[in-house]
Amino acid sequence: MSELLKFESNEDMQQGLANAIIADLATAIKYRGQGSLVLSGGNTPKRLFQILSTKELDWAKVQVTLADDRWLGEDHTDSNERLVKDNLLQGPAAQASFIGLKTAASSPYEGAADCHKNLSAIPLPYDVTLLGMGTDGHTASLFPCSDELDRAVTDDESLCCAVTPKTAPYERMTLTLKTLLKSSKLYLQLAGDSKLEVYKSACDGDDEKAMPVRYFLKQEQSPLFVYWAP
Repeated sequence: MSELLKFESNEDMQQGLANAIIADLATAIKYRGQGSLVLSGGNTPKRLFQILSTKELDWAKVQVTLADDRWLGEDHTDSNERLVKDNLLQGPAAQASFIGLKTAASSPYEGAADCHKNLSAIPLPYDVTLLGMGTDGHTASLFPCSDELDRAVTDDESLCCAVTPKTAPYERMTLTLKTLLKSSKLYLQLAGDSKLEVYKSACDGDDEKAMPVRYFLKQEQSPLFVYWAP
């Protein structure tokens, strides 16, 4: 179940989504005393992170983590951790605590247990989870080409899963499907006509393994709010 919200400009979409996320986190802090925010990487959310970093919120009570990350050092240009630290954890938002997915292990397969332990510090359900989507219908690092996809979408015990996509570079760590679905609010952020067409194709089909974003579009556990702009 998803709801598509269209905006006339990318900036309008970024501002609208930032306001929604801040409202969600403020509500969580008011009623639970803390908030949690799960983020995705890529070019599309960079502006969103910059806007969020300027918003007034009791950021010291917010825990931030990632839906997935490449197994790279945080100084690498393709690291989602670097993207978040450079663009979100600045200004007022610098007070938030951050739990990354990358550990000191040489591979995500060796680091999965420690990553799970680190993530356990964030209570479930997450308050806000932000997803993106690739042109192949993957989201987080749930890739249709990955040998680990079955485990990543069926594992009930692990919070995360190591994956190696065949159509994208780098070994990765991703939160499992079951973990991501344990979110009070799910957002999917899209930009451009091509991504809108992929989204429509995903909505029209039923083969979830062919386009893993369908796992989120078809479920009823937590409604998916889709924010799109040209």
